[in-house]
Amino acid sequence: MSFTNLFGAYANAQSASLADAYVSKRASQGWLTTNVSPPTPTATAPGGAGVQYEFSEELNQWLVDLVQPLVEGATPGIYNLFLSGEGGGYRWINNATPASVPPAGCPGSILVLCFQFVDVTAPAGASADFRHVLFESTASLVPGAPEGRQNLYESVEEDGAWHVKMAGVLPDGKIAEESTAGSGSNSNGVTNHVANAISQGGERVVFQALSDEGQQPAESGQAGMMEVYERLNGTETVELSKPAPGATPANTAAQPAMFWGASTDGKHVFFTSQAELTTQSYTGAPVCNPEEEVFTGCSDRGDLYEYDLETETLKDLTVDTNLPADTEEGASVQGVVGTSADGAYVYFVAKGQLVPGKGVDGGYNLYVVHDGGAPAFIATLNEADANDWAEREVRLESYLTPSGRHLAFTSVNPLASTNFPSGYDNVNEGTGSAEREVYEYAAATESVVCVSCDPSGAPPIGAGLLGSVGRGEGNGGRGASSAFHQARVVSSNGGRVFFTSRDPLVPSLKGNTAAKLYEYEQEGEGTCETKGGCVYLLSSPSSPDIAYFVDADSTGDNVFLATLGQLTPSDADQLYDVYDSRVDGGLQSPATAVPCSGSCRTAGEPLSTTSPLSGASGASGNLRAATRPTETRADKLAKALKACRKKKSRRKRRSCRAQARKRYGAQPRAHRSAWSGKRRG
Repeated sequence: MSFTNLFGAYANAQSASLADAYVSKRASQGWLTTNVSPPTPTATAPGGAGVQYEFSEELNQWLVDLVQPLVEGATPGIYNLFLSGEGGGYRWINNATPASVPPAGCPGSILVLCFQFVDVTAPAGASADFRHVLFESTASLVPGAPEGRQNLYESVEEDGAWHVKMAGVLPDGKIAEESTAGSGSNSNGVTNHVANAISQGGERVVFQALSDEGQQPAESGQAGMMEVYERLNGTETVELSKPAPGATPANTAAQPAMFWGASTDGKHVFFTSQAELTTQSYTGAPVCNPEEEVFTGCSDRGDLYEYDLETETLKDLTVDTNLPADTEEGASVQGVVGTSADGAYVYFVAKGQLVPGKGVDGGYNLYVVHDGGAPAFIATLNEADANDWAEREVRLESYLTPSGRHLAFTSVNPLASTNFPSGYDNVNEGTGSAEREVYEYAAATESVVCVSCDPSGAPPIGAGLLGSVGRGEGNGGRGASSAFHQARVVSSNGGRVFFTSRDPLVPSLKGNTAAKLYEYEQEGEGTCETKGGCVYLLSSPSSPDIAYFVDADSTGDNVFLATLGQLTPSDADQLYDVYDSRVDGGLQSPATAVPCSGSCRTAGEPLSTTSPLSGASGASGNLRAATRPTETRADKLAKALKACRKKKSRRKRRSCRAQARKRYGAQPRAHRSAWSGKRRG
């Protein structure tokens, strides 16, 4: 796993003002943690320029974005993007000197005063092998690129060298006046919607750009509007958001478009547009005047489209068949919640009542479309829920598994679910307001379950949040999410969901109202045999400190959390520590702490493998002792039950578990929290 130290110094590290980043890997002898922070020979003043890290899924490569010339020839005084990895060293990704640079000696703390165009290079995606890296910059790095406008570049490794190329190129070969990956990254490097803007192979790049009507045939009136394009192999660009060939819509006026997602291979692209791009489309009357507004997406009304690059066809996924009820606004798609890796599933929120008799006309209705079919209704949400989903990806209170078959989301509205058919009473008796709760939708059964609702039916004392809470507990946050990786708050098979809540959902809490990290397991997952699912506590039942979800592996067997609570005897500090709560966890005997001499951290230097993931001295909190005692009947039962999970049918899994218990006759060790040794699933 990787994590960035935002809570303070790591163990005895003497950190600079820049945030440190670490990569931890489990070895046979314990956790090996390596500081991958760049050397900072030029100190950054407090409140000055920061640093951003982005990691590959294998954690063997990472991008560093900061105002530091880490290699010879890099431009000083501006944000530079570097690639590093397990082999060490740095490679300059945006290796082109911009047309304008800040004056020599300008300190990072007042960069905005020294440099009229503050070039914030924002990484926006990379191919799976990190040989193609997308980034945005306001600097002119290639001839013809506008200075001071957002430009989308692609840096490509060829013959051992990195070459910067313009990705924001229009179909007529001209460089766009403004271009962004997907629907863009902002100046702080926080992404909007850039999921799979570059394909895993790097051969396809989806972007938005201001049109110049250079496509063939030209679309009248489209100049200056933000449209959606795809760049193929760095040599050809096609517009995706133009009308389908032969389309005869009622309203032929050109309108802007907005990218929302794509399949990992870049062959299926999803976007919304106020324009009627097919004969069947109906988007209602225009709601903004391009002559009076910054016309980049004033879209309260629009349809959701899918462009299939293989067949070169455009389809309206939200054709409104509920007319004349929706005549005023049409589908009025508010935003896309997520798309599956293969593009087969797409989830979205729309105000239109697209399924007659279900949902609320003018409400915030959640739908799913599978393989281009008709929309299926899931639930009607609160306006605040829909607005959350329209925000930047890293703030979304939703998570879609890669297969697209399981969606976790939050809702203030009390939704009918399998465990609360009439809806859970989510009104906080202390405040009189409804609290947000976590739900999971399963496409196979078209069912919804309330994950965070108190199984006893007791009223909530706080909100349920996917993954974690923000610092101060007021804001939602899923953990270590970015344009490159979404923190896994749901296991890949949908059987486990991780959430935070102040509610005492298990008996052991005894009045502890601090935000705690929980795991929900559906019936048949792990050791849960309860209809409606089981809830397990992952954080400390006694600690008064908040537990923060960091991430989990794809199976949910390993869940990483950060807390001030001292969860192992070896944790003697008052700092935030990172723990691994995992299946078959346990504690090895405490080891003697290794004394620190001089600086205990050097960039790139591995830390002691006898230290826990959190970096405190002592034994690893995530491993059994090197020499195990003789395997007990309980151990054998745990192993047998784990094997039962591989059975595909629920009937076979139950039969397998029954036979295992009959044979060994003991309670399973099964899913143990690494710090407590207690069963968690």
